[in-house]
Amino acid sequence: MNQAQAMDHLLWGLAAPIANWKHHFAGAWELDYVRALHEPPGLQLLSTWLGQQSGQTIRMHSIWLDKHAWVHWDDPANATQRVGPCELADLAVVIRKNLNGVIHHWLWVLQAKRVSTAFAKYSGTSSAHEIELLQQMPRFDLDKCLSGPFDLKPEFTSRVALQAGSPWPKPQIPWTFLDFDRFPAKRSSAASQMGSPVAVRWPAVVADPASWAGTHPQVNPALGSYAGCLLDLVNAGQTVGWKEKSGALGHGILPGGPVGDPGYKEWTRLYAELMGLSPQNGHAVSPNNVAGTVHTYSRNFLSTLNQMQFFNYFDAPWSVDNPHRMWPFDDRHFISAALSEPYTERNGQRMTKFDDLEKVAARRFSGGEGGELNDGGGGRDGGGDPANPDDRPGGPAVTLFIDVLGPSGWTAPEQDD
Repeated sequence: MNQAQAMDHLLWGLAAPIANWKHHFAGAWELDYVRALHEPPGLQLLSTWLGQQSGQTIRMHSIWLDKHAWVHWDDPANATQRVGPCELADLAVVIRKNLNGVIHHWLWVLQAKRVSTAFAKYSGTSSAHEIELLQQMPRFDLDKCLSGPFDLKPEFTSRVALQAGSPWPKPQIPWTFLDFDRFPAKRSSAASQMGSPVAVRWPAVVADPASWAGTHPQVNPALGSYAGCLLDLVNAGQTVGWKEKSGALGHGILPGGPVGDPGYKEWTRLYAELMGLSPQNGHAVSPNNVAGTVHTYSRNFLSTLNQMQFFNYFDAPWSVDNPHRMWPFDDRHFISAALSEPYTERNGQRMTKFDDLEKVAARRFSGGEGGELNDGGGGRDGGGDPANPDDRPGGPAVTLFIDVLGPSGWTAPEQDD
């Protein structure tokens, strides 16, 4: 087991008590695992590990929201029929790197699944549509979006080049699935077979050669480490260690795509819509956030957090007596945060400077302020799967922000003998 896989096991261990809490209304579901990953203890573990492995100062914060991100598209088999509403994703990971006074953004969206065995077939009426969306990449409409449909396929091809000076490698797969083991100790589990109980999966099923996914090297389902992918994104490097069911090594995949690059205008526009940067979409409206801009909410929280030197709050473990340690903003918004090293005045100044630069980046993307991702579910006929609680309208969703503030300037004090 390598270090990234070991971190996946630690994260799963934090998630399992929450996902399997006996008072849960319908048993464990994938969003319980996603939610648990973003409790403060998990963020602290992950940010510390990412900082140690990358040599960078890492600030992480997670926003938990209750909203919708429904998409629809034309049925490829029947142009007069629409597919949807279908959920776009359960989780968005946003990497923000400060290089020479410019914030460079990367967005990765993930569809979470709970599986009993490695490479298990996804069940539920919505899964087939999610696979169609992610592997076919049809032109789709996002509800509440007034700027028009999204056509991502031309951007995620071998022909599109990154702008000169980009810190990112060329993107391949902007979105993936994320598998959570139900029973990691089983010999047939992803943890036993591939090493990680929290495993990134691409593709979900063998890619049709005629599909968008079929144009990429990784056409057979492969699993990679979730923590390993996050570290590779922080380092802007090429991920390794993906494995197919046969045991063959998969192709390296750095999931996600660049935001703000001239060659990726549609992906940038999708980021702006999901993050609430477009002032008219209202994805994240709540009593304390009437503009519906989670980016503004995130910025305001971090400003308060920096002033309070609040990062030492997140050291208590989750327990059934205190299951929600995220800081409430209102009845629909929760946030938690962590820093990879102890809070210092220098780090406080660094974070404030980073947030000032991020304000400029937000205006550059949208002409306004704004930030986040939404969730929903449904089937080809527009109805949800009543047997799956994750498909009910208004389901929760998470955005994980990973801010790479710069080289770590902190070293542990020497211990007295």
